[in-house]
Amino acid sequence: FGYFLSIPNKELYSVFAQMVSRSVLQSDNSALNLAIFADAVVACNVSEMEDSLYELMTDTISCRVLDNEHSYQAFIAGMLLTLSGKYTVKADFESGEGYYDIRMESRTGKGSNVVMEIKRSRSEEDRESDANMALKQIKDNDYAHGLKGKTVLYGISFFKKTPFIVSEVIE
Repeated sequence: FGYFLSIPNKELYSVFAQMVSRSVLQSDNSALNLAIFADAVVACNVSEMEDSLYELMTDTISCRVLDNEHSYQAFIAGMLLTLSGKYTVKADFESGEGYYDIRMESRTGKGSNVVMEIKRSRSEEDRESDANMALKQIKDNDYAHGLKGKTVLYGISFFKKTPFIVSEVIE
């Protein structure tokens, strides 16, 4: 069974973002990797996303916590809250024909919108096909519905702490 977590207002959203940031930013290395990850997401730099995400997960979270897709989703959404001034970051909301994992809508209209779907792979060999399946799910279910302008779609799969990411840009 799952849970739906909603942050009711901007003030609590800010508090939650600060709590997540503080827990992730306990070392200078983590702070650097968080900045690299956030920049890479917006710039559609998959290689930097994978490297920095792996480093962040290795430095900050136990394998015991990563027992389902929602734990990966919450970890990534929490990190992306550092972009909340430039983006509206939402997780597990309905759009199109289903519920996306993470969606970032540019508040300024200057940056790309982002939609992420996350899968937990059973083996290292399954990561690529699972990431492609996640990307297909975004498109099949129209999770980018209503977003205006350039939008980056990310299919992300994990085996333990190792991510595999595929992307596609739509206009």
